[in-house]
Formats: sequence, structure tokens, C-alpha cells
Amino acid sequence: MKSIVSYALLSVIIASSAHICEAKRLKVDISKAGTLSELLANETADQITSLTITGTMDDADIKALQSLPNLQELALPPMVMALNPSDAGLTRLKRIAYDNVDYVPGHTFADLPELEEVVFNGLVGHTDGYMFFDCENLKNVTFNGPVISTGGSLYLRNCPKIKNVTFNDLVISTGFGENDNCPAFEGYSVNGMVHTSQNQDFIAQTDRKSIAKNRKSYRTQLESMTDWFNKWLRYEGGELIFLYRMASNNVERMNDLLKLTDNDDLTITPPQPTEKQIEWTCSKLDLLKRSAAYAPDTRALPEMTYADASDSLLSLTREYFNLDSIAGQGDELSRIMNMLHWVHNNISHDGSSKWPDCKLNSRELYEVCKRENRGINCRLMAIMLTEMLLAEGIPARYLTCQPKLQPDPDCHVIAVAWSSQLNKWIWIDPTFDAIVTDENDNLLHPGEVRERMISGKPLKINEDANWNNTSKQTIDNYIYYYMAKNLYYISCNTMNQSEPEGRGSGHVQGHQIMLAPTGTEGENVTTDDTYFWQAPKKH
Repeated sequence: MKSIVSYALLSVIIASSAHICEAKRLKVDISKAGTLSELLANETADQITSLTITGTMDDADIKALQSLPNLQELALPPMVMALNPSDAGLTRLKRIAYDNVDYVPGHTFADLPELEEVVFNGLVGHTDGYMFFDCENLKNVTFNGPVISTGGSLYLRNCPKIKNVTFNDLVISTGFGENDNCPAFEGYSVNGMVHTSQNQDFIAQTDRKSIAKNRKSYRTQLESMTDWFNKWLRYEGGELIFLYRMASNNVERMNDLLKLTDNDDLTITPPQPTEKQIEWTCSKLDLLKRSAAYAPDTRALPEMTYADASDSLLSLTREYFNLDSIAGQGDELSRIMNMLHWVHNNISHDGSSKWPDCKLNSRELYEVCKRENRGINCRLMAIMLTEMLLAEGIPARYLTCQPKLQPDPDCHVIAVAWSSQLNKWIWIDPTFDAIVTDENDNLLHPGEVRERMISGKPLKINEDANWNNTSKQTIDNYIYYYMAKNLYYISCNTMNQSEPEGRGSGHVQGHQIMLAPTGTEGENVTTDDTYFWQAPKKH
């Protein structure tokens, strides 16, 4: 028996060794997009550990990569949007290299435990911030080609082995800054020139004399960058409008760089913009001011309902948090503000956090945050505050505030509470602990804030408005920039209750209805602001 077992074990070892020896490095040229699966048809899929692709890829080719379970190294051809390894099922990748890439979205590299190195060998049009998250073995990121622009703020999170992010070529504009939980990170290495840096503490801007001194060494790169500008300045589609915006925003910087390097023959002259392109580059406030007015809606619109404080789930929430104590014994407005401050101070905001594995009630959301030492996004914070207000007998809604221009992945969710004292809705934002008033300190709701922005009337926010008790908010940044973008469309749930959405609620759910300017079409769209801001009815 012993000899049989030993022989069997030896056979497994020999077979495994043979399998490892058969690991294959493959090069494939896709002359016709969509044919990668055909080109791999004669290969043993689980033997391919390294793949270099040239030619042109489409979605079918990206899907075909999912058939390579042991792929560890991947080199890609030029593409408009960088391939997301997780979306392509390539979670075992150790190294990935890109050629020219027009756009690298945020979170392109997330939850990739075996990834060690990312290389960009060609031109990069724009790379977002919030790029590398939870890549526990990532060590290096290298940009070997020129970069038009980068996003700002957080770039790396929970990457304990990352040492360097290196730029070996020209950078026109960068905003890269701080990182989170990357103890081995030594910083950004810049071996080329940086025309504009929004954050000198992290990436230094090259002085003009040094740029002029290297005037002849970047001719080829400047030509490729000029081609990129000419391509996107003529773009008139809708899917990648931000690349047109990035090109428009950086034309002046690029022409200055060309002038400094004596490459005047490459000067970029933007074409006369179309009306659509003008709209794309409007300031957030100007875009809001250009919106059409609201108008009455004669259709039968759904009634908005608000769960009574006696509801069983709301009763559990009131008892769990001892909400009467949190709200206090003051008047209605003070109770609303106390609950706003409590959510802000006890729940941290993390817009990039994973969706929690729980029901969407305040109790379970609170417990997940404490148990996992984590934050949640603005939507879940607003849902928590709305439920707490309802549990205290105060009608409340959470509102999804959205931009006009799509695709724009960013929106913001706030709450509103009905004040019977004032006979109106009032703006309460738990993410920023923010309220908004007019010049006389009268509390406003989002519709009033929107109208005052359009008409140029004064607005104020509370002095202590902040993000996570670390970053003070200003009226210019919070209202005239951020919320000016996000008040084009406003949506709410027609049924306001505990667990208003998400899995496992076990009760009837409402649906979202959007307040939009005249001319906006959709089944769940209304242009009637009077309906949207009506007083809550008793139920």
C-alpha cells in the first residue's frame, strides 16, 4: 500500500512539474478586432502565463482574456480606455503594461492581490486620481511616455509594498497628492519635465529655464501630444466628453510648452467649438444658469410617503440609538441639527468604500462601520440620517443630486428634513455637516439654493461645515463649484422609510423620481418643482 501511495504522489509531482514547464509566453497580433478567441483556439489556455497583444482590441477580445486562468503578465496595444484587470477577470496578474491610453479611470486597479507592477509605455491622455486600491503586492508604477494630465488628491490606498510612482517623460499638468496606508511609499520620481503642478509638495513643477534648456530633447513626444490634442479637440460624441474638456483645459499649457521648447511649428489652434462643446466647457455654475426652467406637470404623479415613527423598524432604530437623547429636548430645529451632527461625527465618509454587506438601516450600517473600522459613502450616510429623523417623527428624504453632463461618475446625496416650525424643507448634509442659508440666515432647501445660484442671490453655509472633521468647507468650493454641478437633476425616493432600498428589506419599496428642467424626458421624470417640494402628508 505504501509503495502505491508513494508512486501516486510521485506521479502528481511529476505531472505538476511538467505542467509548470509547459507555461507559455505568447505574442498575438489582432489584425481584426474581435478575433482574439480565434487566435487562441489552438492554444492550451491554462498554459499561457504571459501574453503580448498588438493590433486593435474590442470588447469581445477583452472577454476572451477571461479564458486564460493563469495569466500573470499582459502587454496591451493602444486603447481609448485602459483595460480594468478585475473587470476582465484577470485577478492573478502580476504585471500589466499599456501602450498609448487616452484615459485611465479611477479604480482601474483595485482588489488585485497579486499585482506587482504597472507600466505605461506610451502616451497617457488623462489618468484619474483614486487609481490603486487594495493591491497588497504592488511595488512600482511607471509612466515611460508623456502624460497630458492627471487627477488629484488620493492616488494610492492600502498598497503596503508600493515604493515608487515614476514619470520618465513630459507631464503637462498633474494634481497627484497624498496617499493612504502605503507605509513603504518613497514618493513620486520625476525624470522628465512638469509644466504645471497643482500640488508642489508631492510633484514639483519644472522651472521655465530648465524647460527651455531641454528644448530639443522632447520633439517626438511633443509631436505625439499634439496629435492627441488635435484628436480630442475635434471630438463631438457624448461618451468621453471629459477628454475634450481635458484637451481644452490644457491647450494653453501645451502651447506654452511648445513655445518654451522652440517648437512653434507644432502650435495647436483649436477649431471653432460647437454649441455642444461650449456647454461641455462651461463652468459648473454657468451650466446651471443655462438650464431650462421648471414647469407644471399635469400627469398623475406618485404620492410621496413618510413612515410614521411608530413603524416597527423605526421603533427599533429609536431604541437602539436612544434617539430621544441624541435629538435632545429642544425645539424641532435643534433636534434636527443634533441628529445631523451626530451622524457626521460618528460615521466617517469614504466615497470609494465597498458597498456594505448588510441591510440598509441605520442600526446595521452603524455596526458595520464600527466592526470593520470603515466609512461609507454619502448615499448611505444620508439614508442613515433620514431614517433617524423619521424615527423621531420628523418627515425626511434623501436626495440624489446629479450633474447634467454624462458620463460623470460623481454625484452627491444629501438629506432634507421637514420643519413644521418654518413650514418648509431644509437642507442637511451629513457628509459635510452642512446647512445652507440666505444672507439673513434663513434656512433653505436645495430648490431654493439652486434658484439663488441661478439668479445670483447671496448664499451662506455654516462656519463649521467640514469633511470628516479634517477639512473645512468653503461656500465657493462646496456650493458654487461642487453643488452647482450636482444640482442640475434632483431625485428622491417616493417611499421614505427604514431600509428604503437594497437587498433583504422584506417590504414594499418606492422608486426614484427626478425633478428636472423642462425638456428632460423619462418615465420617472417631472418638471414640477411645486409637486417635488410639497409639504408631507400625514400617514
